[in-house]
Amino acid sequence: MFRSAQNEDLLRGRSIEAIAAASVYGACRYNGRSRLVYDVSEMARVAESRVTNAYKTLNEELGLPAEPVSPSMFVPRLASDLSVRTKSDSGPERSLSRPRSGA
Repeated sequence: MFRSAQNEDLLRGRSIEAIAAASVYGACRYNGRSRLVYDVSEMARVAESRVTNAYKTLNEELGLPAEPVSPSMFVPRLASDLSVRTKSDSGPERSLSRPRSGA
């Protein structure tokens, strides 16, 4: 992604660090990894807003296959952060995958 941005001359006038971090975030999304912009920006030591703007630029200019992120991708991570055990056949993941009945 970074190389494509470089070939398309998208680095001119932009932070190399922000484009690199946005490329990592884009690669994570493309490969189904649950990462937040915050995580990538923190590791890259780049302001979250700069990474977000760089990702938007990459998305628009390179036509990235940006699908909406499924909330179920974040359940294991949130459960881990909250020290909550999850089972793969029940619990929050299952309730996210089944449709609600009623209203």
